[in-house]
Amino acid sequence: VGVAGRPAAAFASAVATTGRIELELAAPRLATTSVVAEFACHRRSLTAAASAAVLALDSAAGLEAGQRLLLEDVIGTTAEIAIIAATGPGVNEVTLAAAPSYPFPSGSVVHPLPGDRTVALRPRPVTICGRVLKRAGTTTTPLAGAAVRVSKVWRRNPLAGTSVDPELPVPGGPVPVGPWDPPLAALWPPAYADVPTPGTITVEDRPVDGGVAAKALLDDVAAGARQLRLTNADGLAAASVIAVDASDPERRELVTVAAIAPSGGPADWARVTLGVPLAFDHRRGRLVRRMGAPGGAAPIALNYAVTAGDEAVLFDASGLADSHQVRLDHAGPPVVMTFHRISVLAATSDADGFYRLPPIARVGRIEISAKDAGSAARTAVELAPDYDLPENHLDLVVS
Repeated sequence: VGVAGRPAAAFASAVATTGRIELELAAPRLATTSVVAEFACHRRSLTAAASAAVLALDSAAGLEAGQRLLLEDVIGTTAEIAIIAATGPGVNEVTLAAAPSYPFPSGSVVHPLPGDRTVALRPRPVTICGRVLKRAGTTTTPLAGAAVRVSKVWRRNPLAGTSVDPELPVPGGPVPVGPWDPPLAALWPPAYADVPTPGTITVEDRPVDGGVAAKALLDDVAAGARQLRLTNADGLAAASVIAVDASDPERRELVTVAAIAPSGGPADWARVTLGVPLAFDHRRGRLVRRMGAPGGAAPIALNYAVTAGDEAVLFDASGLADSHQVRLDHAGPPVVMTFHRISVLAATSDADGFYRLPPIARVGRIEISAKDAGSAARTAVELAPDYDLPENHLDLVVS
């Protein structure tokens, strides 16, 4: 992808000394990814001719290794892009990855530009569903109450003809005795921000604070908003955790209160600023509830970094079942603390044998197992999810 612009007009020294470019990358089958590039863009000039890899500038403030420099001679006839390998060795000097091919004279203009970025795009989550059947002799019938679960995961689809161990609960850790819970859970709402390793996930399962009366939204709120108008802020304070759209499990968002601007007394409407932008649209009149204190579970290390927009998270999920409210943390910089719901990848077949697993992502191959609740009949099938299809259909036959 490319971004076109007019750097001389956009990043002239009279306009800004720091540049910020925000992009959203979207492609078929792939989750939309946000990219932010911040860089020192204040225009510089050479204080000595560029005859070697070391450039002498009138200022090297804010420049970093990996950043690009657009070199332009004083009359604007010759230009070249160079990459900073290191700052220094002297004051207001930078060392380039390679010496310029043209001897730019003293006074030549130097425009700082962003460095190269590698962005990992991930497939959109897919849903796996189907029917569980039980074979008895030559007859198959729908099986109700069967436990269906993802029992193994491979982050990448193994090459044909090769045997690769599935993902362990802890990368590089010991292999558990017998079957283990795969280190993967569906995440909702999607990740609000990047959470690099060492980040953590903590099961909180906060209850609603029944001692604080419910509030309501006074306006429609669009995704990306960081401010709400509430009927009142009585019982709320900075750092309170609130549930927006509290009565709708699919649209509920837990967010922290960053600031409160009251319009009058405690019973009057108030404007609340949130710690993160909202992920979803919310309609006027929707309930807002203050959440109580979290449970006492210990943080669990993330197995792999989380990228903003991810709908899956990898960690040691041993012993977890069903859905849980969790907190994602990173000590920073920047500090990240966001709230989500996770769902383990399991389901129970209905009266007609149908099942549907929570959305799955970030895997190349999985094993799905099904077990009859009333007998030893079971099966396990490996599947490489087809991310071209929003719904993958897989029937399972136990015997």
